[in-house]
Amino acid sequence: MHGRPVVHAMMALLVLSAPLGCAAADNQYGALPVHQYRPVPAATVVAPRLAAARPALPRCPDPSSGELCAWDVNGNRPWRYVVVHHSGSASGCAASLDRDHRERGSGENGYHFVINNGSDQADGLIEVGPRWLKQKWGTHTGNTPGNDYNNFGIGVCLVGDFNKAQPTDQQLQALSRLVVFLCQKYNIPPEGVVLHSQAPGPKTTCPGPPLETYVQSTLR
Repeated sequence: MHGRPVVHAMMALLVLSAPLGCAAADNQYGALPVHQYRPVPAATVVAPRLAAARPALPRCPDPSSGELCAWDVNGNRPWRYVVVHHSGSASGCAASLDRDHRERGSGENGYHFVINNGSDQADGLIEVGPRWLKQKWGTHTGNTPGNDYNNFGIGVCLVGDFNKAQPTDQQLQALSRLVVFLCQKYNIPPEGVVLHSQAPGPKTTCPGPPLETYVQSTLR
């Protein structure tokens, strides 16, 4: 963890309480305050290239650090990848994905982060899942050799079906901030940011052409 102090990640989270639905998600999920996300014109959606981006790591707890402190958790898992997914559905949120994954036998949401599209939670809202807070392996990328992309891959899911639609500007902004932070924090190189479809083993179009273009030609 590069000598960073123990961080109480939940201090920065807005914990939602109702057991059903997305607008009032399960209380195991933390969502960053909506006021941190202001509308951004499409023309300003420019991602910093990972090779050049060096944002300051947060000094937590510090209210001005906002979302960065929510992601800066204590743990020693040697993360090697950031794996980008889409939900494959037009709507949803962390709580609905959690229920779906539980029904499939995953125990809880297999992703570490969920980036909302405005359908059920605020557009661009990043929900931090319990697997991230516990620094636990994911269940988001199956059939990879040695299960490396689950054991050492941070699963980031954008709500939407990007074989049919485009991610929102706010989602792309949020993805950029999150990926740059994670890559700096865990020394993940640009080539460690992969699409689900690029992981060895899976046969899938996830997360769709728009995110493939964005990650490969803009974010990296």
